[in-house]
Amino acid sequence: MSITFIGARIFWIACAVIAFMILVPVSISGFRDWQVCSKGTVVRAEVTSLPGALGFLKFRINGQIYDKHMRARRINPINVGDTIQLRYLQGYEGHILWPAENPIGGDIAAIIMLFIMGIAFIYYGCKKEPPLLTN
Repeated sequence: MSITFIGARIFWIACAVIAFMILVPVSISGFRDWQVCSKGTVVRAEVTSLPGALGFLKFRINGQIYDKHMRARRINPINVGDTIQLRYLQGYEGHILWPAENPIGGDIAAIIMLFIMGIAFIYYGCKKEPPLLTN
């Protein structure tokens, strides 16, 4: 076995390890989104700060200030002091959703994609002659 095949094998296995390492936090985040989506309640929140350059809206729920990324799709203008509705679940404060937001489809697609990539990389790394990185 030449050094080229060993280098290619190490590369493909390393790619698989990275894909599975990324899969873990994506899966945890997807599970938390699912919990908020299925068990969360719609609560009223007071807007404390409007989105700046990064697009994060700050609001207050139960005396605590949280933030949520705003997308440009929101039609109604929001002002500081306005009351908005959000889906909230105690213990999952990092995963506050809009009432109609359902990120489950996107989360599942990302999990499936990373899993398939990890399996494909393992397959390439374990082949008798792994694909070379150059021609």
